[in-house]
Amino acid sequence: MKKHVFMCCLAFFSMAISSCGQNKPQQIITEKGEVIKVNLVDALTFKKKLKNSTLIDIRTPQEFKYGHIENAININFFDKDWMDQFAKFDKNKPIFIYCRSGNRTGSMSRKLLKNGYTQVYDLKNGIRSWKKAGLPLKK
Repeated sequence: MKKHVFMCCLAFFSMAISSCGQNKPQQIITEKGEVIKVNLVDALTFKKKLKNSTLIDIRTPQEFKYGHIENAININFFDKDWMDQFAKFDKNKPIFIYCRSGNRTGSMSRKLLKNGYTQVYDLKNGIRSWKKAGLPLKK
């Protein structure tokens, strides 16, 4: 019994460690069986790849005003027409999105990919990771 529990724990931790490839796209299988990829990246990689790209902060306007990444456009995740607001962006060019902790962007990035956006970059752990890396915010 102890050996069985030990083997289960070992298998779990092995999978957890091997899945920590931060800059590899996460594969998501849709209801129709399609495979889409979300580029979940750490703060430093996000900043490096961001040059001359569309940057969207999907937090509320109140969160946005307390500090955001320079040149970010605020599209509130909770607005009913948020997808309409994305319509002005080219679906074939990279879009970088972030929120506070990464929860909202996880959902939104999948929806964007399902709606034809081809290159979505999601800031892993949101703006909290940006701050933790010591990167600047604009107020």
